[in-house]
Amino acid sequence: FWVLPRIDTLPAALQEQVLDWGVNAGPALAIRELQKVVNGFVRIVGSGLIPLKEDGHIGPRTAETTAHVLAQHGPGLLNAYAHARCEFYRRLVTANPANAAFIKGWLKRASEFFTDGTKAEWNKAEGRIDYASA
Repeated sequence: FWVLPRIDTLPAALQEQVLDWGVNAGPALAIRELQKVVNGFVRIVGSGLIPLKEDGHIGPRTAETTAHVLAQHGPGLLNAYAHARCEFYRRLVTANPANAAFIKGWLKRASEFFTDGTKAEWNKAEGRIDYASA
């Protein structure tokens, strides 16, 4: 979960979060979602970087581009990745309501990675995630 998917080549600030999601949902999925989030910053900010291939593999370009975006946007990238993880769990519950039994724990764990104290909680009545700032 650490060396083979090359999580250790990512910036230190992201390694634990990618590893944690990778243990929960598989490294390829966690890496692919990271690539999507990084690409969001690349496309919106217009940093001159080329979007990453969203293939779930960490190569030199994924590591370098992620480091560049993190250096420019720090907590924004970390929080966007935590948010993407919460939304992934929401989609799991939407696709299979039986997964609602797990979402409270999933969201609690994902919320640990928000840098601004945001907490994600499942709103069962409305089938959505509510976000509360600390």
